[in-house]
Amino acid sequence: MKNLRSGRHLGAIAAIVMIAAGALSPACASAQDLSDDWKFHGSIFLWMPTLSGTATVSGNNTTDFDVNFSKILNTLKMGAMGNIEAQKGRWGAYANLIYLHLEGATATTRDQAIDGVPVPATINLNTDVDLKGVISTFGGSYRLLAEPGSSFDVVAGARYLWLDATLNYDLSVDFGSLAGPRRTGSRSASGNTWDGIVGVKGRQAFGDNREWFVPYYADVGTGQSKLTYQAWVGLGYSFSWGEVIASWRYLDWKEPGDTLDKLTVNGPQLGVAWTW
Repeated sequence: MKNLRSGRHLGAIAAIVMIAAGALSPACASAQDLSDDWKFHGSIFLWMPTLSGTATVSGNNTTDFDVNFSKILNTLKMGAMGNIEAQKGRWGAYANLIYLHLEGATATTRDQAIDGVPVPATINLNTDVDLKGVISTFGGSYRLLAEPGSSFDVVAGARYLWLDATLNYDLSVDFGSLAGPRRTGSRSASGNTWDGIVGVKGRQAFGDNREWFVPYYADVGTGQSKLTYQAWVGLGYSFSWGEVIASWRYLDWKEPGDTLDKLTVNGPQLGVAWTW
C-alpha cells in the first residue's frame, strides 16, 4: 500500500514538473548548439551545511537536533564530494555523491549532592560517537533548451540516503577514593532510504564574453520517505582552465526512516568544475 501511494505521489509530481517545464522553455531548442559527441562536465566541491531535524527516541519521544558546520568540521574524519555530468545531443546523465565520516568523543564528570550538601560520589560518563553517511542523487536528463550561454533540462532519477551510527559509552560511579561500579557498552543503528525524483536544471550566462553564469537545480520526489526535495542556485565564473562556482544548497527529507522524522541539510557550497 505504501509503494502504491508513493507511486501516485511521484506521478503527480512528474506531471507538475513537465507542465512547468513546458511553460518556462521555448517551443523548440537550437540544434546547432547540440553535439553528437559525448561531452563531460565534472566538479569537486565543499558543502558547508548545517544538519538539523527531528528524531524519535525511546518511548516514542521526539528530540530536535541542530549541528552547525564548525562542529561537523571538528569531528570530520573523512569526506568526499563530487558531481559528474555527461551529455550527447539532447540526452544526458548526471550523478552527485557526498560521503562523510564523523567521529567525536566527550567526557562528562558530575559531582553529587543531597539537599545542596556535597557527597563523595562522582559520576563519570565517556562517549565515543562514530557516524558515516552517504547522500547520492543521480538520473537522466533531456535538454529542452540549448542556446549559446544557456541550457534548460528536465531530469528524472533517484536519491539515496545511507546513515550508520555507533555509540560507545563508559559509565562509572566513584565514591571518594574508591572506584564504584562501571558499565560499558555500545549501541548502533543503520538504515538507507531510496526515493524517485523529478526536476529541472540549467544555467544562464551573462557578461561580454558570457564568462559569468548562474547555475540552478531543483527536484522533488517520494518513495521510502514521505517527501524529499532539493534546490540550489549559484554564481559562477569561467576561466580558460575551468570554472569556479559559489552556491547555496538546500536538501530536505520528510520521514526518511522509522526513527528519523525529518532531516535538513542546508548551507553554502564552493566548487571548481571542468569540461572535456
